[in-house]
Amino acid sequence: MALELEGKVALVSGGSKGIGLAVARTLALNGAKVAILSRHAGNLEQARQVLAGQGVTVLPVQADLGDAAQAERAVAEVEAGLGPVDILVNSAGAARRHEPEDLDPVRWREALDAKFFPYIHVQHAVLARLRARARRLEGVPACLLYTSDAADDLLCV
Repeated sequence: MALELEGKVALVSGGSKGIGLAVARTLALNGAKVAILSRHAGNLEQARQVLAGQGVTVLPVQADLGDAAQAERAVAEVEAGLGPVDILVNSAGAARRHEPEDLDPVRWREALDAKFFPYIHVQHAVLARLRARARRLEGVPACLLYTSDAADDLLCV
């Protein structure tokens, strides 16, 4: 299946391991210029080396996406290095597991902060740029497809 991604810029949060790493590899092998984001520099370097061994080049960017300012900086770094982001894949978020009897409001808040806000922060940074580009390219829609536990939607601006 040809994805026709030549020249497209993809940002994959959580791109250093697991599903995010597999998605980053697939996007790159289909022609996209790919940035992978992670909180951990060691994971980024290991992923970069693994992908390089498979003939895939990525831009590794370290950021804690739970912090809105770091998410903004990371997106700016990706766009400075690869160009405007066309594709965002959110695969980050590491909520800790707890026994049900140990779940109190503090632990619920920690879980939500770890799992949902990284998605929201990076999506917000990318969406603002998509909207600005769409306004400059009159008549050419920019679309954001998102699917999550919270919502499934297609937003075109």
